[in-house]
Amino acid sequence: MSNDRRTWRAMVTVAGLALLASACGLTSGSVHNLEAGGGAGGGGGGGLSGGAAGGGASGGGAGGQIGATGAGGSLGGGGVSGGGFGGVSGGASGGAVSGAGGSTSSGGPVAAPSGGCGTCERIGIDTANKIIHIGLHAPQTGAAPVPLQAFQTGSKLFWENHTVLGGYRVVVDFMDDQYNPDVARRVCEQLSRQDFLVIGGAGTDQIQACASDPVLGSTHTPYLSDGVTTNGLTGLFNYFAISQTYAAQTPEVYTNTVNLYPTESKGKWAIITESTPNFDDVTAAMANVLRQHHVSFVTIRTSKYGGQQDAANAVTQARQAGATAAFLDIDPNFWIDMIQAAAQQLYTPAWVGPGVTNGEDLVATAVCGEQPNVKASFLSPFFGLDRQPPGFTSQNNPAPDPEPQSRDLEMDIYGSSEIVYYALQSVGSIDKLTRDNFISAMPHLTASYGPQLDVYPTVNFNGGHFGSTGAWAVKLDCSKQEYTTVGNTFLTS
Repeated sequence: MSNDRRTWRAMVTVAGLALLASACGLTSGSVHNLEAGGGAGGGGGGGLSGGAAGGGASGGGAGGQIGATGAGGSLGGGGVSGGGFGGVSGGASGGAVSGAGGSTSSGGPVAAPSGGCGTCERIGIDTANKIIHIGLHAPQTGAAPVPLQAFQTGSKLFWENHTVLGGYRVVVDFMDDQYNPDVARRVCEQLSRQDFLVIGGAGTDQIQACASDPVLGSTHTPYLSDGVTTNGLTGLFNYFAISQTYAAQTPEVYTNTVNLYPTESKGKWAIITESTPNFDDVTAAMANVLRQHHVSFVTIRTSKYGGQQDAANAVTQARQAGATAAFLDIDPNFWIDMIQAAAQQLYTPAWVGPGVTNGEDLVATAVCGEQPNVKASFLSPFFGLDRQPPGFTSQNNPAPDPEPQSRDLEMDIYGSSEIVYYALQSVGSIDKLTRDNFISAMPHLTASYGPQLDVYPTVNFNGGHFGSTGAWAVKLDCSKQEYTTVGNTFLTS
């Protein structure tokens, strides 16, 4: 294993964990809040405060809070702390949450319970302090962690400059799902009891598990995420995808590959995807696109938790099949293992696929370290940092800055926050803001890139629950060790 691959994992860990644990003396398995700016009820430099066992919402200064939970530790009772403008605070769930692996339920359609949900309709709305709490879950720990600092500053950068529905501030409460669907369900159930809506930040299996959780359905909790699978999600009344699903992106992946890599696109393709039901739809969709264009292909399914030998085997299969283009929907650790194996086997296909994971700059450093001349382009709901909008420049970035390699993830959070902003505004007034009214308004939401959205492609739900109209293409530039934007606009099917 190369030093670059270890560096990629280390950067994720440092950005999301060491900042909290080493710098602040936190220990794994405990719940703490790290104030990013002003403390509760005031401004100025923040300090540490312990996670409360009970508690309601309390007002905060302009800085906000961020919470950390250790991998496999027990999470205490459900306090919600106010973070001020765009603060991120640590949530807590009742009972111990283990880091053990679990199965993923496909989840059938969930009908909206009749008669509303009574007192749950306005959960997360603090009228006394004019705060709306939103829950966010993502893997801060586990097999594929994300840098928590980027989640904090991306959210803060947007929400500290925007209020909704007559001056209400939005505070984002974060919880770690440990890259585990079973943990994600428990985390989302807790968030549904304290936050107005819940957002899935990363991880296909975790997003699918939360979206189809019957507790979120019975409490009418709106659940939003970037588009991932369609498995078990198409019949859910409370789920909304704000970017294209992997399957929906497949025609655009083909178009982008033809434009960037015309020679490789005419040869045989390898479709390499994780072997779980949540990746069946994208596997079938890409196969159909290639059949429509009379392109031959081989399908290779890999384990979600596969290691270096599994990655080497996948590379060998693709190389022996003569594939000149490799379509990927796998986690970044596995792709980095594949890149290492491909370098050893002198295998240099065009690596392509849907977004978002493998098109992140955190991955670019490790991949370029293995194959400096690698050909790779992926789709994404956000463009490269070469095109960042004026409101997102480094001068406007709230301290502490994330690692440079995670600035694009920060922009992803900034862009998705824009859509949440317009979704909340679409209800009309704070008096009308209930979970049912929000769910009823979402299928009618439209927001255009340019006039309204600075990052994400235009969304138009058109009466449905999957609203994105396209995706950006980004191309790996190893001279910069980052992904840069392809073209001047996003791709559409």
